[in-house]
Amino acid sequence: MKRSTAAGLPAFILALAGALPADVVVSVEGRLEGVAVLRAEGIEVTVASGPRLVSWDAVIAWSGTGDPPLDAGPQALRLPGGEVWQVDLASVRAGKARFSSPILGEKEVDAARLAGVDFVPGLPPGSRPGLLERERGEAMPGTITWIDRDRLAIQGPLGPVILKREGLARYTFPPASGRAEGRDPVGTPESAPVPDEAALSDGTILRGKLSVLPDASGLALDHPVLGRVALPRAALRSVSRSPAGVVDLTGVSPRSAARLPLIASPPPEPAVEAIRGSPAFARGLRIEARADVRFALPPGEGRRLRVLVGPAAGSRGAVRLKISAGDTSVLDEEIGADAPPRPMDLELPPAPDDRPSPGSSAADELRIEVDPGAVIRFPAAVALGDPHVVVERGATRT
Repeated sequence: MKRSTAAGLPAFILALAGALPADVVVSVEGRLEGVAVLRAEGIEVTVASGPRLVSWDAVIAWSGTGDPPLDAGPQALRLPGGEVWQVDLASVRAGKARFSSPILGEKEVDAARLAGVDFVPGLPPGSRPGLLERERGEAMPGTITWIDRDRLAIQGPLGPVILKREGLARYTFPPASGRAEGRDPVGTPESAPVPDEAALSDGTILRGKLSVLPDASGLALDHPVLGRVALPRAALRSVSRSPAGVVDLTGVSPRSAARLPLIASPPPEPAVEAIRGSPAFARGLRIEARADVRFALPPGEGRRLRVLVGPAAGSRGAVRLKISAGDTSVLDEEIGADAPPRPMDLELPPAPDDRPSPGSSAADELRIEVDPGAVIRFPAAVALGDPHVVVERGATRT
């Protein structure tokens, strides 16, 4: 969407003054805030000093677009690994799911790829495998055998039952059906390639290989199931990528993530969760107090951790955030519950020449510890926006 100016003021001044939402573009060179425009070569960001062109190969994250959001589809299809497709679901029969959306068009895919179906829009994340949840009333256990426009069939404990779709909320396919849960994990295993991610303003999340369309009107996504999909600029909410020399901590699983006890036993909430939807970052990590989370670091020299640090949404108490690489502390400070988010660029020590044995305090491990602040108050958590490690010299995971 073209952005106008008012009273002859440049667009970047209006953005900084709050009259226009500022885009955030994170690259291997750092973080820029301003008005972003797609170009064939990458993203041009207009800041106070003038336009800056960020090569597409250097883009790590792009978020905070100011275009009006798209309407969510009447249903949502959830896939293992966290993808969400906002669609109009026509049917699931004979092993095929048929649906359509303004962005994806009309599609037919293998139903075994689905992790779950939300029959109404706007449901919070969550799943109860093998249960058909209703908007009102108790959930029904069983296995869905087919879905059409108005009804579905479920094989329950007492035999098959046909129900109207109206009034149904969600169904998550059980693990026994060969599908994984449709929750959004923190990331993929260290050995797995990290796909690009595009989050659309209607709530759709797509993963694949992103590139700029030849006319720079949007992005092209090469998807392993959907094929090539054109994503108009106006539909984009955020983009995440892992270019060469970068490890995105939201895209890989931690080596360990422990929730530590406050008095007797640890709280039931997970130590770390993936978050998105903030105009300040594309993807992030929410880490609760008290927690100890560790990530493998890539080999190489000139390593830096770049991250936007602030209190997580809903926090009422301060946290003490400690970040270290092996025995080297790189950050130790208290983050207040009302503190503004702050970008940080932290130098990490070089990797050791000899890899130590598992469990030792190695410089190839990034440790993030979150504890309650000096005045204990809950909930208390930190949000790490677009956390990534840049390696200036040396190899990274491919």
